[in-house]
Amino acid sequence: MATILLVTNNTDIRELFRYILSSQHQIVEAKDGKEGIELFELYKPEIIVTDLSMPVMDGYDFVKHLRATKLSVKIIAFSTYFTCSNERKRMLRAGADLCIAIPVDPALLAQAVKTVWTS
Repeated sequence: MATILLVTNNTDIRELFRYILSSQHQIVEAKDGKEGIELFELYKPEIIVTDLSMPVMDGYDFVKHLRATKLSVKIIAFSTYFTCSNERKRMLRAGADLCIAIPVDPALLAQAVKTVWTS
């Protein structure tokens, strides 16, 4: 069982992702990148699932901050913008391990977590 930090300001997505992942993993939730950094330091999760678009600190800045100091954490980024290859490439350059487009099939999300957890 991995500890997953789920970072998004969208409460519907948080609830859905928690529902999909909580049977196999411990879930910690943050509403933006700034709170995500605070909770990362407190809980030391093995996996982060983060939104691209958030207030206070967006997904790009959040991932770049983590990669500057925490190289071993696995990061899955999600966004409706990832249908555009430029946004996906930008997030991968920032340090995400995997990018998924929203809306996401629940099985795809579970598989993405399994993939980064076992890699």
